[in-house]
Amino acid sequence: MRRRHLLVSLAVTASGGCLSLGGSSSTSSTSKLGEVSIVNHDYEPHRVEVSVERDGNQVYRGEPEATAGDDVSPGGVVLPCEWGTEVGEYVVQARIDTRTDWKSIALTDYDADMISLMLSIGDVNTDRGDDPGLSFWTTSNANESCESPTETSKS
Repeated sequence: MRRRHLLVSLAVTASGGCLSLGGSSSTSSTSKLGEVSIVNHDYEPHRVEVSVERDGNQVYRGEPEATAGDDVSPGGVVLPCEWGTEVGEYVVQARIDTRTDWKSIALTDYDADMISLMLSIGDVNTDRGDDPGLSFWTTSNANESCESPTETSKS
């Protein structure tokens, strides 16, 4: 087992929140969007095009660069919280620079007051030279809220 496998496993365990890949509840609800982070398990940095909509209106669009991972830990980036703390029906779309297809997640499929997202480039089994995919992980951990927009979003 590579060391980064162990470190990622420990980070997920220590997050205190419940992470899930996909899945949904049977009810539709509105919630707050918490922190959105990108975790990069690939050995190369990647630009990720991200769009966040609330109630059908775009509240964030950017192309942050997720730093490269290595044998010890994944790389990544945390997005600025430009969407604020408003409750709404959020849809997040993303694609990595090596792909043309978009991935999308509607947070109305989850029953929680606040939902944070982790976009994962590859996974702990991604090796050098692999073409990594992109997946969404959700958590309802209240410690990962975006209490106020960042300074960049105020300009």
